Amino acid sequence: MAVYCPECGGVMLYDPRERKYVCTSCGLCLSKAELERLRLRRERGEDERERLKGEYLEWWLKKK
Repeated sequence: MAVYCPECGGVMLYDPRERKYVCTSCGLCLSKAELERLRLRRERGEDERERLKGEYLEWWLKKK
């Protein structure tokens, strides 16, 4: 399973000596816990953005 960088989208490789994932593009180093935390934040952010879009569309359609 490939792991992708949350910053640039590059491939992240696991470094067993450091016990961290390292991005091959930008060099970002993250532990597994840090990587999961960032993924969860992103997923929540996407849900929030979609909810706001829906609310705005509903408001806009009521004005017509």
